Amino acid sequence: MKKSNWKDTAELIGIVAIVASLIFVGYQLQLDRRIATAQLETSNFEARYAINQLISDNADIWLRGNAGEELTREEALIFSNIVDSAVGRAFATAQSFDELGSSIRDINIENFAIWLYQYPAVRKIAVEGRETRRRLRNSIRDTGEGNFFWPILLRKLDELDRANAKSNQ
Repeated sequence: MKKSNWKDTAELIGIVAIVASLIFVGYQLQLDRRIATAQLETSNFEARYAINQLISDNADIWLRGNAGEELTREEALIFSNIVDSAVGRAFATAQSFDELGSSIRDINIENFAIWLYQYPAVRKIAVEGRETRRRLRNSIRDTGEGNFFWPILLRKLDELDRANAKSNQ
């Protein structure tokens, strides 16, 4: 073989190796993303279980709080903490799904909107808490909305309100 043929063959082998390496890296990234999504879904399930356990452990407070009944200061704190835990879980999960670029993010927010819709007292505390945090945050620094979670959640709640209003007509 001529020297130029060897050179051409070596370059071709090098190019094929580079392309194969890139394909492998792409496959590995896709696999890593699937694993991260599965781990996040498991973590989300565990967090939901913990919230449900917290509700079960404080069932009387949960039921009376959702019925709009008078709660003692301690009970109101427990009820508020349950709500805050649920909101925090939903936000953190949506944030993680968003960082993974997963379409599950919107499904997660939609499911949380349905959950809030089922518990109007919880919805009220969650939305009021958000408004308070946003007002305080804006008094410290001018940040605007800050993320995707609340705009999507509030839009989903509005959609549920409209759908319910139509079905009640």
